Formats: sequence, structure tokens, C-alpha cells
Amino acid sequence: MSKSELKIREISDATSSSAGGEKKILICDELDPSGLQLVFYDEQSGWTGFGEFSPSDIHHNSIFVFRTPAFAGIERETSVKLGVNKSDGSACSNTIQFTFYPQRVLDEQ
Repeated sequence: MSKSELKIREISDATSSSAGGEKKILICDELDPSGLQLVFYDEQSGWTGFGEFSPSDIHHNSIFVFRTPAFAGIERETSVKLGVNKSDGSACSNTIQFTFYPQRVLDEQ
């Protein structure tokens, strides 16, 4: 599989709380679902996180239903790159921008 065979087409929502755990839907071109990772990467800090999904969360070999990773310790909105990679490094997709925002703690009133 060449690097060009993994292509992200659309995402349901490109933002998440830094607490993570938010459900998102990612649409790609049809792909071989074995050994895939959803990789979030912040070039400035070097932070890397992985979307959480199981094989049953990949539909029609092109739609991922996943949960966002936590990005602890951020104090402002932070844009990162999101891509689909083969875990063995044999292929990677284009990347899209994804934004994490700090988890807000509601004051008890």
C-alpha cells in the first residue's frame, strides 16, 4: 500500500475538549482496515495522541467512529494535525487540522 492510498475526506467535528473521550466520525477513501491508527500530533510541543476505536468501529472500510485522546495541560486552544497511519509505518494519509480546547471547570454556585 502506498502512502497515497490513505486519504481523509471529512470529519464530523474537528474540535474536542482537552479531556478527550468525545465521539467523532472520520470519513476516508476505502482502505484496508488492518493495523490502522488515528494519530494526533502537535508539532510545537511534540505531543502525540491516538484516537480510540476497535475494528467494529470501522464501517464500509471507509468510516471510523472513534473517541478523541486527552491532551492534558493545555491552557489555550491548540491546533494539531490528525492523520491515519498504518501501525507498521507502511502508509500515512494526508493530515487535517484538529483543535483541542482547555477543559473548563464550572464553578459551583
